[in-house]
Amino acid sequence: MSNTASRVANYPCPPTPQITQELEALGVELVERGGTLVNGVRVLGKGTRGIVVGGIYRGLPVAVKIRRCDSPRPSMLHEAQMLRLANTVGVGPRLICATGNIIVMEEVVGVPLRRHTQISDQQLAICIKDSLQQAIRLDGIGLDHGELSRAHSHVYQTGDGAKIIDFDSASTSRKPHNYNSLYAYYFMGRGELQQRARSILPEYAPQELECQSISKQAVTRRATET
Repeated sequence: MSNTASRVANYPCPPTPQITQELEALGVELVERGGTLVNGVRVLGKGTRGIVVGGIYRGLPVAVKIRRCDSPRPSMLHEAQMLRLANTVGVGPRLICATGNIIVMEEVVGVPLRRHTQISDQQLAICIKDSLQQAIRLDGIGLDHGELSRAHSHVYQTGDGAKIIDFDSASTSRKPHNYNSLYAYYFMGRGELQQRARSILPEYAPQELECQSISKQAVTRRATET
């Protein structure tokens, strides 16, 4: 195991052979990159259930999500299944392969909405409209993301539009509320990002912040017109 892998693969527990074996079986090499530190190693992201590490798979850069040893989830396979389903409608980073403790996927290169001040008004408008379209597609296949009311951590602005990430809490067993959750996040709150959203997309925003919803058909029509 490389030094990078040995320092992050079993975080925050002592190293075990399981992660090593799965990485080797998949043919994935972990590499240090990203803006988050774990045990002194730069990684792409850290959550309560997994660490996302840069990697190389068949010569190409990828993102490798490794299940934390203290995660309440017994396996990564459910998340991989949900991501695979989202991919069928063009949503989420592309799933490459997975094991019980590892998901290898397309690396998302972009800016999360929590850093929206780094995104221009034009880019933010495109990201909002594209993510709403993606939410409609997820609703259409009965897949509820489960975390889009916290879109600042789960939606990225990229060169190709919006990218919705992290399907750990996703489910097909509950009624999907992706569009409603995301619309409320963008246009019903009083934060700085929500103020920007209403300013740059006034045609989407409810008048005087009343609790009313713009129709999905209108969102679809406006997206195709721009």
